[in-house]
Amino acid sequence: TNIYLSFSYFMGKILPHKVLGGTNKNSFKPKVKLSKKKPFQGNIILVLGESLSANHLSLFNYKRITTPFLDSLKSDSNFIFRRAISSGVSTDIAVAMFMNITYGLRGNENIITGKNCLFKLAKQNGFKTHFYSTQSQQQLRYITNSICLSSIMNYKSLDTLMPNLDNPNMASDLVLIDQLPVSDAGLTQNIFILHQRGSHSPYNLRYQKKHEKFSLTNNGQQDRVNHYDNSVVEFDFFMKELIQKVQLYSKPTIILYASDHGEGLGEEGVWGHAALKRPSIEIPFLMYFHQSQATKYTTIPTNPTHFNISLIIASLLGYQSQYPMMQIPPKYQILGNDLDGFAGFLDTTFSEGKLKKILKSDL
Repeated sequence: TNIYLSFSYFMGKILPHKVLGGTNKNSFKPKVKLSKKKPFQGNIILVLGESLSANHLSLFNYKRITTPFLDSLKSDSNFIFRRAISSGVSTDIAVAMFMNITYGLRGNENIITGKNCLFKLAKQNGFKTHFYSTQSQQQLRYITNSICLSSIMNYKSLDTLMPNLDNPNMASDLVLIDQLPVSDAGLTQNIFILHQRGSHSPYNLRYQKKHEKFSLTNNGQQDRVNHYDNSVVEFDFFMKELIQKVQLYSKPTIILYASDHGEGLGEEGVWGHAALKRPSIEIPFLMYFHQSQATKYTTIPTNPTHFNISLIIASLLGYQSQYPMMQIPPKYQILGNDLDGFAGFLDTTFSEGKLKKILKSDL
């Protein structure tokens, strides 16, 4: 009986959806068409974060001061910050969507082709491509198939950056900054992706003791929050070190930051991520402009999506899409833990660029 039911489910639901493009009425495939334009005449640094929630940054009015450096930039015309929305609630889904300028139930079809992979686009348009990660090759196994490895000219995982580290969860994201050149003399049109271990659990291993700001209380849940908030303080220090290094460069450089997904610390009953609820999808998006103007990016929506951010990066790389990068795309769906939507998804409603409503749905 179990074999019969399983086979029936496979033939009647899974196979039609995966092979025939989906039978669900909500299926939608963003068909991104890119045309070439003049690329950004400088260098791009994309910091791809891990498990950082916009809800725990004082930059976004969190009750604790967790981002003092970023807070100090609020009035800086070179700094743009938004409370953004991810395309998935887990790393492998969200990064695959983000790196391939897609989203939603049929976004997987765009990932498979790799046609619009950001690294591939960069290399095609003359950018030198670099990927440095403080995640081990074992930890990276979930995303390596979707980031276009063949288009990465300089690739280093934690195994190369910190070969003697016994516990990969203790990797310092600061080593990523060390991979950037001290001087930009002779440096032209590069895209660096600095892929962090970020604020992923276990949170107590994600910050240096000297950056501990919130002391332990022997209360389990409160200490979990304290550890996490200390990891956010560590993130703020990372951004300070990165921006100060770039400020020494003579050439135009744009820094972008986006986390892969959010993280729940008790909000709406969510602890961690992967739950199809709001805390899992709310992320920070930051841009810092050095020797370059931020003017054209001041119209970024209140709650830009991963898709919008991908389009912004594609534009910097010299590609224009028929989708306006400053407008939320139609039918923006956020996936659960399966690229085909079998782990559920969120349907969203935006109004004037701000997330208004999310509705959990299933195939």
